Amino acid sequence: MVADKKELRAKMRAFLQSLDPDTKRSWDEAVGKNLAQLLRDRKGSLGVYSPLKDEVDWTLDDWYRDRTLLFPLIESKTEMSFHPASLQQLVTKVAFGFELKVPPKSHSRVSQVPKMVMLPGLAFSKTGARLGRGRGYFDRYLALHRPLAIGVAYEGQLNEALPADPCDWSMNFVVTEKAIYDCSRKV
Repeated sequence: MVADKKELRAKMRAFLQSLDPDTKRSWDEAVGKNLAQLLRDRKGSLGVYSPLKDEVDWTLDDWYRDRTLLFPLIESKTEMSFHPASLQQLVTKVAFGFELKVPPKSHSRVSQVPKMVMLPGLAFSKTGARLGRGRGYFDRYLALHRPLAIGVAYEGQLNEALPADPCDWSMNFVVTEKAIYDCSRKV
């Protein structure tokens, strides 16, 4: 199982690194439109992520401007929490070899539980399985708090079946540049 995940992660990283910047931007904008459509009538705070270079950049439009955005903060080797901030307030922190954008220390240290969480992954299935980067932060958070889980990816990251462990959390929806997949309706 681990070898399968490792191999698939390498394949997905290669796919993401091969994307032409103009194509990626076009797909990012299309994903944003689909996210706006999915979330239009859903109220409540939204847990989001600050996109890494190889992740869907949902920030290109302003569809989220009237929402309370909550960004993740790694609290320990196993715990993550969400804190309110705007994109402009985020600060850079290096963790796991990545430059992450996180809420500043001066910001509210009181965490909030988002009603919905948008999360990246290296691969997804149309039935809601997700392959993350391997640290399990999102899976543990989702299992504990159970918000509406929205996977965000490109069509090229979709796979028929993904290797899964019992601790891997399933998405309610997966949103790509081409479609919104309702994972409660198993394909």
